[in-house]
Amino acid sequence: MPCTTDAGIWTGDCYLGPINPQPPYSDPIWMGRNYGVILRCTSIPVGNNLGITPATAYANYWAPAPPGVTFDPVALARRAVAEMELTTPPIGMAPAPDLDDPNVLITMPAHFWLDGDAPNELGPATVSASDAGLTVTVTATLTGVTFSTGDGSEFTCTRAEIAAAPADPTAPPVCGHTWEHPSDDQPGGVYTVTATSHWAITWTGGGQTGTLDMDTDASLDVAVTDLPVHLVTGRG
Repeated sequence: MPCTTDAGIWTGDCYLGPINPQPPYSDPIWMGRNYGVILRCTSIPVGNNLGITPATAYANYWAPAPPGVTFDPVALARRAVAEMELTTPPIGMAPAPDLDDPNVLITMPAHFWLDGDAPNELGPATVSASDAGLTVTVTATLTGVTFSTGDGSEFTCTRAEIAAAPADPTAPPVCGHTWEHPSDDQPGGVYTVTATSHWAITWTGGGQTGTLDMDTDASLDVAVTDLPVHLVTGRG
């Protein structure tokens, strides 16, 4: 008895394999599902004991995966996440730092945001991945961004707070920081600002659901200086 034929894999009772083409999801055989696969169990005609190609189909039914296939929805979800290419876009800052001619002053508030607008930069992003007739759909949502400013300070801003540059750079920052000391004593003479995007990821497929977490980073060097004060003695 051949283990495999055009009809599928021998199970001991019949040759089992996916129907090709698969019936539409409107077919009652899916029982309302929109995932998995419809299999056909094809028997050997009575008296056929020579391994001749089976010809009598006697059962069609739904299964989560084809025979011999182990469905791993988490692995499929991780593949979909990789296809998203989630990233943290460049850090936007006002005033824009100038390493050659430092213009960020101590005690002067600086505004932060993320200079991007693509779904894989600010979310939400949705991607589906399929394998062996099964599909997992993944949605990634940016929940917040944690800024580390290189001087020991760390704070988290919401997606709404970092989604765009400030309308008024002279107003107190919604998401920002004030350095209290110049960066002269730092490596390279700069503070390194790191933005860590926190992604909440949900997936669904194969009748299952789950969650994943992921962080992505971007950095920016900022030279912070003190403003010299020149006193002029008045004439009296």
